[in-house]
Amino acid sequence: KTPKTPKSTTSNNGPAHRSPVTAHQPPSQFGEAFEVVPRILADNSGQDATALISQLYTAHQGGDKNAGVEIEPPHGVKDASEAKVLDLMVTKESALRLAVDAAITVLRVDQIIMSKPAGGGKAVGGPGGPR
Repeated sequence: KTPKTPKSTTSNNGPAHRSPVTAHQPPSQFGEAFEVVPRILADNSGQDATALISQLYTAHQGGDKNAGVEIEPPHGVKDASEAKVLDLMVTKESALRLAVDAAITVLRVDQIIMSKPAGGGKAVGGPGGPR
């Protein structure tokens, strides 16, 4: 047997690169999409977003599940529960459900558009068409 060759993938961060596509990739990419929230918070508060994301990963991997973005000086990572920042789980669940539904709708519409033949037929009222 010959080994499978990696598929070419593109990212928003640079040119196409070769990486193996696995069954674990979609959930991983889904999780990585959540990085947009702290990245935007960091950018809007004048922080280095890449450094802040790295600090958040380090804090979360170190067991600090409540680590969040501190938007006021001193900037960086802060324990959200100590700062009395509380979110309702039902709010997060609802927002996530709506976002996933919107993404699925966009993918379905794109799939429908891609399955239609090009040209779209004759225009009504145009040359050769009924008037």
